Amino acid sequence: MIEHLRRLYEASAVRPGDYRERVQAGLEVVRDALGMSVGVLARVDGEASTIIESSSSEPGAYPPGTSEPLDATYCGLTLERDRVLAIAHVSRSPYRDAACHRRQGFEAYVGARVVVEGAPYGTVSFASHAARPQGFSSDDRSLVELVAAWMGTMIAVWRQSRERREDRERFRLLAEAAFEAVLVLRDDRVIDVNQAFSEMFGYGRDQALGRRETDFFASSGGAPTEVAARCRDGSTFIAQTRTRTLPGDDGSLRVTAVQDVTLQKRVEARLRHDALHDPLTGLKNRAAFVDAVRQKVFRADRHRDYGFAVLFIDLDRFKTVNDRFGHAVGDALLAAIGGRIQASVREVDVAARLGGDEFVVLLDDVRDEATAHDLAARLHAALSTPFQLDGEQHRVDCCIGVGLERGDHRGPEHRVPLQRDPEHGGPSGRDPERLIREADAAMYRAKARGKGQVVLFDD
Repeated sequence: MIEHLRRLYEASAVRPGDYRERVQAGLEVVRDALGMSVGVLARVDGEASTIIESSSSEPGAYPPGTSEPLDATYCGLTLERDRVLAIAHVSRSPYRDAACHRRQGFEAYVGARVVVEGAPYGTVSFASHAARPQGFSSDDRSLVELVAAWMGTMIAVWRQSRERREDRERFRLLAEAAFEAVLVLRDDRVIDVNQAFSEMFGYGRDQALGRRETDFFASSGGAPTEVAARCRDGSTFIAQTRTRTLPGDDGSLRVTAVQDVTLQKRVEARLRHDALHDPLTGLKNRAAFVDAVRQKVFRADRHRDYGFAVLFIDLDRFKTVNDRFGHAVGDALLAAIGGRIQASVREVDVAARLGGDEFVVLLDDVRDEATAHDLAARLHAALSTPFQLDGEQHRVDCCIGVGLERGDHRGPEHRVPLQRDPEHGGPSGRDPERLIREADAAMYRAKARGKGQVVLFDD
């Protein structure tokens, strides 16, 4: 089995010009390993199955281009299944009649569907004139499943080469980079790797042989998992690994496929960040802030002694700076204000920009007016300090409105149960948007009193 796997990996070093040769080599490797008469790669179009490539022990048999109705073969049934279809005795098969296989005198069949770039393509199948009284082993099924996935990769590479004939060398590099790295282990020692592994990790095949899997990964597992991978030069990347165990003649083999998903993870992290943050200041955006308030509402509903506050900040003089010096300076000033707000609050607090020159802060674990007012006054003082931008000094001031959820410090016997608000998912009377509106209303009262005011909302 080791030799068959080695030959299959050697065939994976495909180049744009030898697609057919490599596919035929893959079919031959598995056909010999299973002891079957014929192996074919077939494409399924509509109600017909057409042979694309074949490997047969009978010269001239089953040439490419041969087409059969889908219901006359087992290809249709194989294409419908997520796993390998194995029939040890065709004459006694419980599945629907396959006239083509019976006409050719086949008594055993095994096949798996081939998926190319996420879409069903066809099947890879192996048939024999002799029945298999012992059936197909898990080793046999795993090998067929492996070659089906391999065929899908070969077809994808061939399609790419057809689309990029004008730059074959560039395509060759892209095709090799697209392959998953593969390493084969026995008794936790590497016994083989493919070329993609060498390129990804920086180890030649001879340098990788005999090493442990932990020399390359922080951890490993049978299911698809993400781990930190280490290259020969000491650099690391995020790898997604998939491992399958195959019983061999002289011990179990573990075949691990590796993909570098570092860029994918960076993109995903950036998308998650952008969905929850204001692009100009880096603070949370409205959606993230409302969700943070909602979480505090739920906590206040569960713990009677918990309280929090929402600060609504409106800037004075910002419009003057924006109109006089332009939007670029205005944006730079907003970014600096956001940074100063973030630096002035505690790690447990949440700062956000709602838009324009409106900022909000969620103060965690605040249960009395004095504490809320002191924290708001400290934030006001921080924003009152002049900002230096491109050699110019800019002064802004702000008014702050405070909405306070004080919690209930009396005994539980005095606490009035709160009903869930089905529209917002929180307790009635504690809608996150309502708490923000209260802080907004207090901010307008502060502006009415003059610049630099801090006002606490009161019914």
